[in-house]
Amino acid sequence: MKYSLIFLTCFFVFNFYVQQIDAQIKNLKNNSPYPTKYLGDEDANLTLKTLTVGPAYDNVGGIYQSAAEAELSQLISQDQFWAYSKFQWPNGTSAKDQRADSIGENSKMLQQIFAATKSNGLLATTVTKSSQGLNVQLTLFTQDKNMPLIEVSHQDATTFEISKFKEILKNLYVQIKLKLPYKAFITSRRGNQVTINAGADSGLKNGDQLSVAHIIKINRHPKLKFMIGVEKQITGQIVLNKVEQHSSFGEIIFEKEAGVIEKNSKLLPPDFIQYAGLEKKSDISAVVGAEKNAAEWVPPLQPQFGKLTLLAGFSDYKLSTVLQNSASYDSGNSFSPTFVLGGDLWITNEYFAQISLKQLFFKGQNSLAGSNPQTLNYTVNTTDLLFGYKYALNGNFWGPSLSGSVGYLSGSTKLSDSSPTAFSSFDVSGFQIQAGGHFPVTEKNDVGIGVDAKFLLTKYLSESPVDSGPASPTITQFNIYGNYLYTSNINLKAEMVFAAINSSFDGTGNRANPARSIDEKITSYLFGIEYLF
Repeated sequence: MKYSLIFLTCFFVFNFYVQQIDAQIKNLKNNSPYPTKYLGDEDANLTLKTLTVGPAYDNVGGIYQSAAEAELSQLISQDQFWAYSKFQWPNGTSAKDQRADSIGENSKMLQQIFAATKSNGLLATTVTKSSQGLNVQLTLFTQDKNMPLIEVSHQDATTFEISKFKEILKNLYVQIKLKLPYKAFITSRRGNQVTINAGADSGLKNGDQLSVAHIIKINRHPKLKFMIGVEKQITGQIVLNKVEQHSSFGEIIFEKEAGVIEKNSKLLPPDFIQYAGLEKKSDISAVVGAEKNAAEWVPPLQPQFGKLTLLAGFSDYKLSTVLQNSASYDSGNSFSPTFVLGGDLWITNEYFAQISLKQLFFKGQNSLAGSNPQTLNYTVNTTDLLFGYKYALNGNFWGPSLSGSVGYLSGSTKLSDSSPTAFSSFDVSGFQIQAGGHFPVTEKNDVGIGVDAKFLLTKYLSESPVDSGPASPTITQFNIYGNYLYTSNINLKAEMVFAAINSSFDGTGNRANPARSIDEKITSYLFGIEYLF
């Protein structure tokens, strides 16, 4: 009896500990056979399953707004790749509180919209009508920092009809899908069998081999913020064994690590570049191993900080003076070598700072009889400092724009001292305002024309080494130019500049023969390059 009691006690204790261990083992089990999480936030934020259509914006009273929203909503609803979610404003917000074209500038608002609509992405349309025609811009926003991921646009000088506008919008919608950094993604995995959300309507067929990739980093334009490339790592490969209209089924034939291929893993297109004369590798592990630390080739960054300008040419320079005795004299040179060196700093998409240095040097005749020397050496310098604001008319940084700026001008005209004096050196300075515009004339925005004008608000002019008394100057400048964007970083430019300085004097200075007025006119013809960086 004693031993039986001991045996039963040991049995119950042993059974208790077995149950505890079994419970702990069950708690460690995971619904997924591979509990490790491989997908990063950047990759996860690109998993687009549901899209909503944001309020469209146009500058012609809403003519295209309803058509754009209806067309995009229909395209998404009919697209098996995405689900459609009806747009709604977050609680406490209404359409009258927001401009449709400014939603993308409000990261917090986008986050609230995604939460309210239970969507992963938002399509927004901006339509502007101008003298250049109709510009349609379609932008895809995602949950990755609530920023624009892809932006495409179309400009047409002749299309204004709603029916053609819808065709343009449909083409832009297709371009958005083509620019996604993946072809499809895995919707489920069971063992080595996977299901993906693309099928025959996406061009897939039985036997296709698709590479699986994890997106490591999204490279964005530093100022415009949309995606310019991604860095991704190949993690495995699947082969399709059953392709239906809108979905496909496949088998994993290689993965770098057990479980690295999982739900929402991204798939690359089955199209690869083949080079003649090179043997095709059959060992997929060797290919993937070689790409272990590889990153996708990223195109050169678009200009983002500013530009440097170097122009050269000649100027038609004329200087006229009228003395107090009403005698009039002229000097100048119709072919004066001219150089311009300048730089722009793009502080933001809208604000910029600018500096420009211009110099002329030449010889001109002294038309005052008996005055020496008879040939005068001229050096004309102008320095402009400006701070301004640029307004993109259609929201495209490289498209048509208007600008306004304020700044400071300093200039000098130095010439040889002469006796008796008809022409004297003088300096000018003052605070200025500038207004201008740039207007592309091609759909790619690579050829354009521009104009700008400068006026001085405060003006100061002084003669040297002798003067004709206090001056009352008027200083103006007008530029017209054309440009051709030869590459993304090289812009060829031709410019014609008209500058004029007029001033009268009261005659109370220390000149023996004081001037009543001077009139300086410069017409410059310049050619050169701008380096955008």
